[in-house]
Amino acid sequence: MALEVIYDKKCSCIKVKVDGELTIEVLKNIAREVNELSQKYNCSKILNNLLNATANVSALDIYQMPKIAKECGVNNWFKRALIVGDRKEEFEFLETVFLNQGHIVQLFENEEQGYAWLMRE
Repeated sequence: MALEVIYDKKCSCIKVKVDGELTIEVLKNIAREVNELSQKYNCSKILNNLLNATANVSALDIYQMPKIAKECGVNNWFKRALIVGDRKEEFEFLETVFLNQGHIVQLFENEEQGYAWLMRE
């Protein structure tokens, strides 16, 4: 599993890239790193590239993800674009759970669409 979390000055957002299994532990690591970068750069826009990620979690795990993210410092006012390619169906439940818990999250096929959405107020 490869994980990359960086602040991209060109797009003024935090970029996350997950290659491999997206588990609760991976989510915790992402959230902690995002929180650090968010504080350092005063940024709450996140572009999550999940094109090569596999959501290997139970429905119960998915229900806990918004709470875990918040506990790690990624609050519900963060705006998150999830890039999933043509696999939206795999991630729709996750998106719905986050939305139902007050988070600003949306699925996109590619980074260009996600970035355009992030930059809209």
